[in-house]
Amino acid sequence: MLHLQKNKLALLVCITGALCFSASLYAQEKDQSQTNQPLAPVTQPALTTETALQQVPDEDDIHTSAEEAPEPGFDMNEYLHTNVVYPEQELREGIQGRVIVQLVIMKTGEIRNAKVARSLTPALDAEALRVVNAMPAWKRPARQGGKPINVYYTLPISYRIRD
Repeated sequence: MLHLQKNKLALLVCITGALCFSASLYAQEKDQSQTNQPLAPVTQPALTTETALQQVPDEDDIHTSAEEAPEPGFDMNEYLHTNVVYPEQELREGIQGRVIVQLVIMKTGEIRNAKVARSLTPALDAEALRVVNAMPAWKRPARQGGKPINVYYTLPISYRIRD
């Protein structure tokens, strides 16, 4: 892999990360709110100790949104610009674009379960995952009701070659 500084090319890594709001949940809520049909009555079984225990949410649930967004505690653009290395073949071929990485920011600030949500090339995808998985823990996790929670986060990583 070539480092951009050696080739006098600048890599502009843009980051416009935002909390991942589930489009499917939004669509479902929107569809339900726009229908004019009355809702059918819901019948529930009697509450027992066993069913009550099943209804308690798991402490490790992962949320799609939060009252307070997580904060990395470091300059994300600087981190990406310093750590992303453009793969040699993609650099030679002039391949540019954006890889979207979905990850989970745990209530401890650790990064987990990073995966490519939108691919560019296998090499650029792998580089994006390498950098995200090496990322330091975030200073402040997401919070709901004042308590830290696990939350999905979407991080776009743009690859640009500048002369």
